[in-house]
Amino acid sequence: MYRVVLIDDEIMALRGMAGSVPWGELGMEIAGTARDGAAGIALVKSREPDIVITDIRMPGMDGLDMIREILNLRPQTICIIMSGYSEFQYAKAAIAYGVMGYLEKPVDVEELKSVLQKAREILKQRKKQENDSLAYSGQELSNLLKKALRGEAAEESAFLSFGIDAKRLKGASVAVCGASGDTVLTERTLWQARETLRECGRTAGRTQLLLDQGRLILLMPGYEGKKEEERLVEAFRRTMSAKGCCPLKIGVCRNESAARPLPETYQNACYALRLCIFYGTGPCLFYRQNLRDQAVDLWSVKEAVTADMTEGRTEAVPGLIRDAIDAMTAGQTGLERFVHECMELLYCCVDALDPLLRTRVKQTILETENPFGVISGFTHVEEARTYLLEIFGKIADLCQEDVNHDYHYKIAKAQDYILKHYQESITLQQLADLVEMSPTYFSALFKKTVGVTYLQYLTEVRMEQARRRLLAGEKVTKISEEVGYYNYRHFSEAFKRHVGMTPREFRNNRKNTDNI
Repeated sequence: MYRVVLIDDEIMALRGMAGSVPWGELGMEIAGTARDGAAGIALVKSREPDIVITDIRMPGMDGLDMIREILNLRPQTICIIMSGYSEFQYAKAAIAYGVMGYLEKPVDVEELKSVLQKAREILKQRKKQENDSLAYSGQELSNLLKKALRGEAAEESAFLSFGIDAKRLKGASVAVCGASGDTVLTERTLWQARETLRECGRTAGRTQLLLDQGRLILLMPGYEGKKEEERLVEAFRRTMSAKGCCPLKIGVCRNESAARPLPETYQNACYALRLCIFYGTGPCLFYRQNLRDQAVDLWSVKEAVTADMTEGRTEAVPGLIRDAIDAMTAGQTGLERFVHECMELLYCCVDALDPLLRTRVKQTILETENPFGVISGFTHVEEARTYLLEIFGKIADLCQEDVNHDYHYKIAKAQDYILKHYQESITLQQLADLVEMSPTYFSALFKKTVGVTYLQYLTEVRMEQARRRLLAGEKVTKISEEVGYYNYRHFSEAFKRHVGMTPREFRNNRKNTDNI
């Protein structure tokens, strides 16, 4: 049975999860519950669970700090976080720590079961890979190396029995090898890797190799600099490829001057591997100081998305989304930053809509799809590109649906109001409020539907009324006031711009025409 720990400061939430999930059917059991971060860490230390499910916001130590501490203690622990919908900006930081799942509160039981089933499959695969590794590497040495990667204490004599200098191992550089997609490295890959290291020359003999969680890990102590490490990693990759191994992606973290603790070096190498697989831009990526925070400036793209959505040009937005993804790929944006930028693009689309449509999109698409959780789980950039375009397609469909139905009625309502109140001072804000739209969106939609701006339409209505009254013989000054112009000069100038002659010239011209 896999052991699960539940952590939440709300007692009803703990009881709800404990009582609503068929833990036994999932092959799991609840090992304990806690109501704050400090108690959660103590519980993890004593019960050593396989899975931790925790809220983010808790009194004292919050969920993120607790997760960081738990993964320092037990990096193999699967962590699943819960958070309110409005907290995605806060929750995104958890991605950097390797959180597997993200659930919105209140938690849907079926969604929780689905995440737990995925966690169970990961644990099963890990167990199989661990067994394979132990069978070929030797259980005792494999356990020692894993302890070193986690920062757990081990007697130096234990390493010496295998001919390993523990002090040099602590300052080793680390390379983590994986494969794209669903491919998992197996015991055959481990055998190939051992043969490959022997073929890579004399210096490769210092490298320790193990298979853990479907990935090959190379611990490289005592190399004389970056060039030597780069040569070994490249030779290893080429030779593995020549042996028919699946194409490897490799994340490397150099431990210059052996100053960085080995667990930190290992985590950095794992992050470099994730980035290498995600963007697919090359076979190998060396970790550098700003890799996690690396970003590109997408301000102009976001501005263009907002402008196009405001003006109703939904057909232009997919190209902008592709441009943004391409820019982040070329710049190898940090993974958590990538997720943040994707969400910003979506919200640029949504926030440009009028209030009613914005609410509808949030309720029917964003809250249903949970895009933050979905994008956070992607392992390759093309998955994110496809998903974002699919989500935007759904938003565009809703926009078009409203344009084809409800919005035609609203524009007609605005036109009718103008026809009945043209003699009054009518503002854009007044019309937008009448049909419950934002002024910017109403203005764009009115022009798209009617063919002219609301002001041009209002002027046309007023000028038509003025022409009729002039032909009926009414006084020009009276007509000016009754069609909404309280300054005769302004009325005369507007009439001339619209008709091509002053009001008096228009009336006199028609009289002369009638007398002929």
